[in-house]
Amino acid sequence: MMLSGIAEHLGTPLCGEDCEYTRVSTDSRAIVVGDLFIALRGDTFNGHDFVSNAVALGACGVVVDSFQENLNVAQLVVKDTTRALGQIAKLNRSHFKGEVIALTGSSGKTSVKNMLAEICELEGNTIATAGNFNNHIGVPLTLMKLHDQKYAIVEAGTSGVGEIEYLTQLIEPQIAVVSNVMAAHVEGFGSVAAIAEEKSQIYASSQLRVGVVNLDDAYLNVFLSKLVDKRIIGFAVENDTNAGISSAEGKVDQLIAAEHVVMQQTGCCNFILVAADRKLPVSLQVPGRHSVSNALAAAATAFALQIPLESIVAGLNKFTGTPGRMQMVASKYCKRLINDSYNANPGSMIAAIDYLAELGHGVLVMGDMGELGDQAVELHKLVARHARESKLESLYATGDLARYAVSEFGESGFWFENKSALISALHATNLLDKNILVKGSRFTRMEEVVSQLENNNEVLKC
Repeated sequence: MMLSGIAEHLGTPLCGEDCEYTRVSTDSRAIVVGDLFIALRGDTFNGHDFVSNAVALGACGVVVDSFQENLNVAQLVVKDTTRALGQIAKLNRSHFKGEVIALTGSSGKTSVKNMLAEICELEGNTIATAGNFNNHIGVPLTLMKLHDQKYAIVEAGTSGVGEIEYLTQLIEPQIAVVSNVMAAHVEGFGSVAAIAEEKSQIYASSQLRVGVVNLDDAYLNVFLSKLVDKRIIGFAVENDTNAGISSAEGKVDQLIAAEHVVMQQTGCCNFILVAADRKLPVSLQVPGRHSVSNALAAAATAFALQIPLESIVAGLNKFTGTPGRMQMVASKYCKRLINDSYNANPGSMIAAIDYLAELGHGVLVMGDMGELGDQAVELHKLVARHARESKLESLYATGDLARYAVSEFGESGFWFENKSALISALHATNLLDKNILVKGSRFTRMEEVVSQLENNNEVLKC
C-alpha cells in the first residue's frame, strides 16, 4: 500500500515523498527495508526516541505525533500514534476475505484460542494472536498480519471500561465468543457484573453473524441481550443439575455439550462431544475439568465456522497445552508438576484447586493475585478457604497478599519472604508422592519456581 493511502485514511497530510511500504512495525530494532515505523508512546517508553534508528535500518516512512527534524523519509503526523496504529490495522482488516473470530473471557481465553487454532489449522491457513498480544497494541499488530489466511483468531483482553468495545471496532469479527466471566481485573471495573457488561461488547461487531455463549455462565442473560437477531450457539457441560444444558431450550440455535466427563488418573478428561445429533469421544491432552469447558468453547466456535465434527475432535485431541497454562512437566521433586504460572485470578485459582483436590495429595504453590482492588485481601482468604476445605495437603506461598492466604489456610500453610526461600523449602521437603501446582499473577513470575522444579522443560502428555 502507498503511504498516501494511509495518510488519506488517517485524515492527515503526507509530509515528504510518497512511496509503497511493505509492512508496519512498532519495534525500531526489528525494522527491515520498506517498513512503515509507528512511534508509540507509553508510560515507560517513547518510540520517538528511536525514529532515527528505524530510518537508518530502512524504514521508508514514519508515523509520529510531532514533526521530526532532519529525516529524509516521509512523515505522517497524527495526534495519537497508538490510535493511528489501530486505524491502520482496521484498514488492513477491511481488505481481509477470510473468517475473523474474536474471543475474550476472564480465564482460559488463551487456551481456547490455541485449541481453536489447532482445529482450524486442520482445515486451512490460520493466524491466531501470538502470546498475550490482546490489548490496544497487540490486537492491531495481529490485524496487520491478515493477508490470505482462511481463518483469523483474535484474542481481546481488557483491564478497564471501553477497551473491548474499541478492540471489537477494529477486529469486526463475524463470530465472537466469551469463554466465561470471573473476578479478574476487578480493580478496573468495581464488580464482576461490570466485567460481564464489558466482555459482552465483543458481540457488538457490525459484521457479527454468530455469537457463541457459555450456557453455564452466571451472566448468560447479559450475553444473550447483545445477540438479538443473531445466530446463537451455546455450550455447556453435563453436571448434576444440567442447568446450562436445560437453559439452551428456546435461547440458542445450536447446543454443543459435553456428556460423561471422566477424569483419568493423569488429571486429563475424556468426554462425549454432543453436537448436531451426533456423539463423538474426545480425549483431552490438557489437565483439569475446566479444560472441558475451554474445549467446548473452541468446539462451538469451530462449529460456527462449519468445520466438520471429525476435524473438531481431531484438533481437540491433538492440543497439548500452552506453556504456563495447566501444563504437566517432568520433575524429580514430585509425582506430578503442573505449570499454571502464567496468570491467576480467583476463579482460575479455584479451578486449579479443584483439579488438585481431585488428583489427591495436592500441594498448591501460590503467588499473589493482582488487580483485585479493595477485595484483594478477602479474595486471597476465599481462595485459601477453598483450598483448605478441598483438603489440599499444604500451601506454599510468597507475596504480600499471599500471606493472608497462608494465615487463612492454617496448619500446613507456609509463607516465604521471597521466591528463593520458597524454592529452598520445596527442595528440602520430601514431595515425591505429591502433585504440585504452581500459580500466580503475571507480575509474580512464578515460572521461576517451576524452572527450579522441572526436568529440562520436558512437557508430559496424558
